[in-house]
Amino acid sequence: MNTHRSIRKLIEEIGPQGPIEAVYVEEITALIWDIQRLRNCKVSVIHQMSRRALESLLTELLTINQKIKAQALAKRWFEDAAAREEVSEILKRFDLDESAIEAEAIRLASDQLEWLDKALVLASSRLDKSLRFIKSYRVGFADDVRRHSDRLLMADVTPQRSVA
Repeated sequence: MNTHRSIRKLIEEIGPQGPIEAVYVEEITALIWDIQRLRNCKVSVIHQMSRRALESLLTELLTINQKIKAQALAKRWFEDAAAREEVSEILKRFDLDESAIEAEAIRLASDQLEWLDKALVLASSRLDKSLRFIKSYRVGFADDVRRHSDRLLMADVTPQRSVA
């Protein structure tokens, strides 16, 4: 969602009374945008770690003389259906599925994900603080902003992981 378009849309929906309330709407919109971006970053971090995670998992599961095969399979996994099938068969032998790859990616990216979670908590806290401040300014205005910001956050669509 375009930031300027979001601001205009919130301003139209909430109908701030005067420039001070308009500034509050812009601040709230920026915080919502930050929260959405941070959520998307978490997904991207996990996706970026997928190949390394797959290689790590296969290296752990395969015997010593098959370590080079693990590296090659991890490289081909994203482009080659035969490699995906072979990896799937290896995982099945150990009662695992593709979710094990994502779990390993999360484990490998845990420091980055922890930082992003802290940033999300901070941004959410700032949003709540701004909404409480607005409430003291005008109760009806705060309720409108809360309702519309909740709607925008609920409408946020997180990108799905693409395996193909």
